[in-house]
Amino acid sequence: MKTSYCEANRLTIAIYKERIDIIQAIVCDYLEIPLKLSQAHTRKRSSIKARRRIHTLCREFMPNCPLDIIGLLTGNGKAWDHSSVSHSCSEMNKELNFKNKAGFLVYPELTEEMNALRKLIADEFSKVRKEVKAEDPLKYKLKTCPTCGKFMRVKI
Repeated sequence: MKTSYCEANRLTIAIYKERIDIIQAIVCDYLEIPLKLSQAHTRKRSSIKARRRIHTLCREFMPNCPLDIIGLLTGNGKAWDHSSVSHSCSEMNKELNFKNKAGFLVYPELTEEMNALRKLIADEFSKVRKEVKAEDPLKYKLKTCPTCGKFMRVKI
């Protein structure tokens, strides 16, 4: 089954959107903030806190997802740039690994929080996989289109 270049990109974005929506919902429920606040383009601390966790967890659970797609799907109508997503992930990792002079983690509660979120997301993804016993549309190989020269995805 061959799909065109544009159809394959739409399919890929649709799959990522479903997974990102799950991650956003879980993080917002855990932090007890509205979803709109995590998607808002504001510098409020609560919004930044949620956004950093969402971007970092999206990178962990979907390592092949491009940063610009994560930014596109986590913003509310206005996309986050790939560099904004990269910066939020790097800042979150700095906070997770920040140690004092004695070598102890400064934010151990943050590590516990992220581990709890990872467990919730993994459980939710396993439920979704059990509910939908369809083949994974991400299992494609790239081939060059003979007419236009663009890459297209061919089902393996």
